[in-house]
Amino acid sequence: MSRELMKTLNTQLVLLPGLLIIFGACKKKVEDPVVSIASLSTAQAASITANSAIAGGTISDVGGAPVTGRGVCWSSTITDIEQNHYRIVQIGSQVWLAENLRTTHYRNGDPIPNVM
Repeated sequence: MSRELMKTLNTQLVLLPGLLIIFGACKKKVEDPVVSIASLSTAQAASITANSAIAGGTISDVGGAPVTGRGVCWSSTITDIEQNHYRIVQIGSQVWLAENLRTTHYRNGDPIPNVM
């Protein structure tokens, strides 16, 4: 064999294992898991007092992702279909709006007649 050919083969034999290590160590891209919206149902709050209530619900489908938290969100405001926010107050055992209703539509989207 010629010197030039031996030099080329030696270079290839030195580079080949290095390339195999570099490209063999590359990990295949892992596809992101398919995640959908979770499905849940909530129970109606019961035994409501000024500072407590009994509530709960059931998660029937986590949507393909782990559940990272569970709990009940309680608010002192109510929001209507038009995204108007209303403060509420409790008088005795009853809960009332602290201000007048400003919406011009029912919950199903139908207009409320005679609203100015």
